Amino acid sequence: MGFIKKLYSLCVLSICNSLKNNPTCSESFLIFQHAKRFELLALQHMYNSHSADKDQYIYAYQRNAFWYFLHAALKGYSESQYKLGICYLKGELGLTQDKYIAQKWFTLAANQGHLDALYELNLIRTSQQYPH
Repeated sequence: MGFIKKLYSLCVLSICNSLKNNPTCSESFLIFQHAKRFELLALQHMYNSHSADKDQYIYAYQRNAFWYFLHAALKGYSESQYKLGICYLKGELGLTQDKYIAQKWFTLAANQGHLDALYELNLIRTSQQYPH
């Protein structure tokens, strides 16, 4: 558990340091990376923690991941918009499953050319794969 966390942190730190002074690196990309870190921490606690307060940590990490994803999505980062669509579609990160909110996030990402979002929109509109 600790090794994966350290490796991920090292990779993100390396990317951020190399892109920090790069004008093409967006703030929303860095926010998205923070969200991914909290998502990873929640998953680690979910599967590896045996402590009594495990749920408290999972909830806190999921909440932080959601807010960072939302922050980046509201800044127009399509990968984060897509991720929120997935979270609402599947009920991840402690969110209530909601196909209609998911569709809104997928549409925002798809309008920017996000191919996975286009695929998910097509599935929602043409099939009953996601009843809700």
